[in-house]
Amino acid sequence: MLMLTATMQMLVLLALCLAATSAAAAGDVDTYSIPAFNATTGTIVAVTNTSITDLDLLFGSLSQSDQQSSRVNNSEGFLLLYRKINVWRAAAADGGGAGSLPVPGREASFNTSFSLTGSTAVAFFVLQDMYPPFLNPLGFRSPAKVTFAPDAAASGDLAAVEAGTVQAYGPYEPSVGLNVTVAPTGTVPPGRTVWIEYDAAAHRLAVHVTAGTAGPSSFRPRKPVLDATVRLAAGRRTTQNASVGFFGGTVRDVIVGVRGWSLTVERLDDQVSGGAEGRKKGTPSWVAMLLAVLGSAAIMR
Repeated sequence: MLMLTATMQMLVLLALCLAATSAAAAGDVDTYSIPAFNATTGTIVAVTNTSITDLDLLFGSLSQSDQQSSRVNNSEGFLLLYRKINVWRAAAADGGGAGSLPVPGREASFNTSFSLTGSTAVAFFVLQDMYPPFLNPLGFRSPAKVTFAPDAAASGDLAAVEAGTVQAYGPYEPSVGLNVTVAPTGTVPPGRTVWIEYDAAAHRLAVHVTAGTAGPSSFRPRKPVLDATVRLAAGRRTTQNASVGFFGGTVRDVIVGVRGWSLTVERLDDQVSGGAEGRKKGTPSWVAMLLAVLGSAAIMR
């Protein structure tokens, strides 16, 4: 049986206690898990340039003949979580005057993964706390006269990935939100699993892609397709609370093309908002690690 000296045990426990202190300061996490978008996905809303629609209205016998449902399915648009996500928190005392923008005190790290079953490009979005303007004759895409430079773009054997701002708010707010577009490429048959990770402390966005649609259980490649520096809380890029989800050339592209969506977001406070389908309060990994080592230390003496 493996033996640990008392000194080794103390060093391991000290390291984990330090990690526990850091993690406790960082707070807990919220996790959302949505296997597929269908009539029972009560946490999702479809947003187009002309409407906001619950998913249950886009499925079933009524959807076969309902003109509005057909229009939504075939319009460009978003599938968004009902509940807003807290992506950054203002400093305790930012010193700003009346009417000034709050000063970010801390951003939330997040990671998300999903599978793309087809060959159509789909974008993961972090929007502002309000939906993009409705009834825009130009739709959710930018007019030709406005140039939007991405934060970063890269291509691999399996996908082309671009990270930048959201164009849906028009020329007056051209640099808000986060748009990570993944377009499958190459000769490998359709089916990709995507991981998007944002490290708030390092302001680092990494996007990994692998073949197949096994979801998070797939082997995540060590090297990301895209590795970029992004500051979500800089200027007016994001509001403190944001809408999160996907965008497609048609809403149907997202409904059909995205499977096994998982989203984990660092919680910036201790409040637990109203429960929602697909949402779970997570336990920091250091708790399990510490308990495991404490138990091992007791057994291995």
